[in-house]
Amino acid sequence: MNSDFTLQDFPDNAAVNNRPVVRLRQMKDLARRFETHEFWDPENSRFELRCLATPVLRYSDNENGVFDGSVFIFAHGTNPEILLFLEAQGTTAETSKWQFAAFRLGSAEMHLDLNRQPVWSRDRTPGVVGMPNNPYWLQVPRETP
Repeated sequence: MNSDFTLQDFPDNAAVNNRPVVRLRQMKDLARRFETHEFWDPENSRFELRCLATPVLRYSDNENGVFDGSVFIFAHGTNPEILLFLEAQGTTAETSKWQFAAFRLGSAEMHLDLNRQPVWSRDRTPGVVGMPNNPYWLQVPRETP
């Protein structure tokens, strides 16, 4: 499993379509292949996260090799917990390949599976004060020895 915010290839990398509307459909289909969950108190409960159907951002950056990309949110209720970046890496549809990366927004222990295989996880964030149902959380720095 990857512990950094780095792009990973899809195992069965499908061709990137040349039409923007079809690429958006491809990204939505790719996002649905992910399953996510988190563990949090009380009693280390497991919570399934759901992928919001519409990406919150669509972007491209040909100068840096991003032909097309979208950011999807995995949420617990209305709380965004994980950002999923899906990118067609390349400068044209013909030279691009699909890649993904995840980024945590919450402090719970998080897991991301692709095709039922673990591809990303994060331990709980240390020093968090509060519970998931509190309106605000406080990050407390760890003491240094």
